[in-house]
Amino acid sequence: MDSAQRDPGASTGREAQAEEAAERVQARQAPQFLERTHGPRPLAAHLAAGAADLAQGASLALGVGDERFPWRSSLRPEAEQLAERLARHHQQRLARAIAEAGLKDFTAAIAGMKRANAAPPVRRPADPPVIWSAGSSRLFDYAPDATHAPAVLIAPSLINGWRILDLTRANSITRGLAARGLRPFLIDWGAPNGEERGFSVADYAARRLAPAIDAACDARGAPDRKIALLGHCMSGAIAAAGGLLAQRRVDRLILLAAPWYFAPMRPPKAATPSRRQLSDLIGACGAVFGGVPADVLDTLFFLRDPLQSMRKFPAFGRRRTRRAPDRLFVAVEDWLNEGLRLAAPAAQTLFVEWGLDDALVRRRWRVAGRRVDLRDFAGPLMVLSSRADTVVPHESAEAALRRARGPELAHASGGHVGMIVGRRARNEVWDRLAAFCARKL
Repeated sequence: MDSAQRDPGASTGREAQAEEAAERVQARQAPQFLERTHGPRPLAAHLAAGAADLAQGASLALGVGDERFPWRSSLRPEAEQLAERLARHHQQRLARAIAEAGLKDFTAAIAGMKRANAAPPVRRPADPPVIWSAGSSRLFDYAPDATHAPAVLIAPSLINGWRILDLTRANSITRGLAARGLRPFLIDWGAPNGEERGFSVADYAARRLAPAIDAACDARGAPDRKIALLGHCMSGAIAAAGGLLAQRRVDRLILLAAPWYFAPMRPPKAATPSRRQLSDLIGACGAVFGGVPADVLDTLFFLRDPLQSMRKFPAFGRRRTRRAPDRLFVAVEDWLNEGLRLAAPAAQTLFVEWGLDDALVRRRWRVAGRRVDLRDFAGPLMVLSSRADTVVPHESAEAALRRARGPELAHASGGHVGMIVGRRARNEVWDRLAAFCARKL
């Protein structure tokens, strides 16, 4: 998905130096840059939200003593005492101080956005070999020589794409798992073209992921050896469906920052479109654009947390040195602003059936005629979530635990992105995933 919180942390100095050295070598081979899209998207909405918050904070401070001020009933007695102690000129000083502090942060946020957009793109690692493709989708093999290694197939989110799982050489979960003795495969869903414009999420599970599982098993030269299946974010449910369809080839399942219960993810009721409004919007986008454009998706995620950029960019705007955390910040922002179109039927599944109707937690979602029920998966299941994740709250991810047999829970400390590429990701996530996939059953 995914539009979201960024808590990337930092690479070690040695890793940053190794990454830069690798980039210099790669520059002479196969340079890969992301075409820069100025963000955060939708930029005008983020700036307007910051300006409105600034103006509201200052204006509310002037009204503290007004009986119409919207205090919570539990706070009103203390608020009335505060108002009595605040002379009118003190209220004005308070409002001025709030306005000055807010303007300082707002200016720093704009500076951070300008600095991120002006920074040189971070060079990406060269793509690994492609061993299978269908339509716009393709399957990467990150350790083709690791014939006897335990294998894991990773399914990224349909919304923001796979690059966050192989962001830079020092911050790549796929390469990190390969270095820990696994053979990672990763599916790139690609942009929906041709028949994929009519794909629902169930189609991606049955007509892309299931054949990719077969291809990964066949590539190992031992088709009878089963693999692990990992679904990130929105693709957690896709991985669960693929695991149920291909249980003869999948022996364990991992849900990484994957929502299962969507009520904790919804924006305030006043900012939540109705079922009919969302369906009409998705249908109109499909008719006009052949899918839901990235700008529409970014706007929907913006509504969940309009002030996310005002919290994130000020610190980046105040920094003046070029360090590994800055490079990682820019790489994450470029990935977030990359923008992918989503097939309209898939958007209907994600935002209406799952997002509003909670079809997953109610066991109402079907793939290839089969109900997706985690209790039907016979192998071990790991749910990996973070209490710092504001995109997929742990209440949403951990709902899967109550609908599985013998599940295992693991917590990470980073946010939605930080738990994958942050400084603690190696110990808290990469090591745990490697151990889970290598465990003998």
